[in-house]
Amino acid sequence: MKTLSVNYYFYVLKILEEMGIKRDEITQIAPFELESNRHPSVRVKMNVLSDLLTFAEDKLKNPHIGIHISHNFRISNYGYGGNIYALCEDIEHSMALVIKYGSLAHSLGRFGAVPEICTVSKSVKYIWFPNFPARDDELYKHITECILSNYALSINWLSWNLPKGVQKMTFRHAPIEPISEYDKVLNCEIEFGAAENSIILDMACHKAPLTTANPLKLSGLQHKLNQKLAAYNRESELIGRVKQILHEMIEHQRPTLALVAKDLSMTERTFKRQLKIQETRFQEILRNVKMELCDSYMKDGLAFSEIAQRLWYYDQSALTRAYKKWHGVSPTQNKRRPT
Repeated sequence: MKTLSVNYYFYVLKILEEMGIKRDEITQIAPFELESNRHPSVRVKMNVLSDLLTFAEDKLKNPHIGIHISHNFRISNYGYGGNIYALCEDIEHSMALVIKYGSLAHSLGRFGAVPEICTVSKSVKYIWFPNFPARDDELYKHITECILSNYALSINWLSWNLPKGVQKMTFRHAPIEPISEYDKVLNCEIEFGAAENSIILDMACHKAPLTTANPLKLSGLQHKLNQKLAAYNRESELIGRVKQILHEMIEHQRPTLALVAKDLSMTERTFKRQLKIQETRFQEILRNVKMELCDSYMKDGLAFSEIAQRLWYYDQSALTRAYKKWHGVSPTQNKRRPT
């Protein structure tokens, strides 16, 4: 699931309030119960953040809302989940922890496990892989710019005493006019329409010792984050397990919440509560599984009537209606789309 932590979301809200948006205006457009969802384990769906940034862009007349939020985002203000990066021995160490603990802040994308090293240009490239397809790059460009710029500016902040930091950034989406705003905020070379989203930094900066390093304090904070990460992974594993059960169950019987809860050795009430903590519902997971299977069956050339039977729809027209809700077009219209 593409989600972000409630703490991350509230920090974005705080920045937008400082930029001139009132909290009551936010509550009117964001489908998220702000005050009743302050529990640390709550996760906010990506579309909530996307709607918020679109609203802020329009309200503030600010087409560069993503990079301006990141410009005001300080890891030192984001609790020990952010402070930990300043305690590392160097940027390489910090980025390794970003890769390890990044999902605690959000699961909207991830950096590759191993950076690309270029000895010719003496640079290090970290590629950021968003958890949405390339066709949605324009739709979620504010999210991409906010997150990737935040990482780049944080690297520069950590390496403030070094002559070089981030040399270049690349984005898969098209630029937002005026382009000069990117130079003003990010102060590095920018490439748009690239094959990947990435941050490229100087190799010397990558290995240079950080003046803020504190191994003892780092060890203590890592212990806390390891516990949080273990809990988050357990919760995330629940959704993965539910999807696995549904994939297996749907082949021989109509899946229901009661049957899946029984398979998990949970009461229905406990099962619903655990899914609520994850900001999802059984029907939402079931819908996603059906979407995945339907697309897979169609690629395999199965007749739509047979797919309807396999997915436990009453008839082909019921699946057609569901398909239009998923994709915005009918199966026939989708086949006609240019690839």
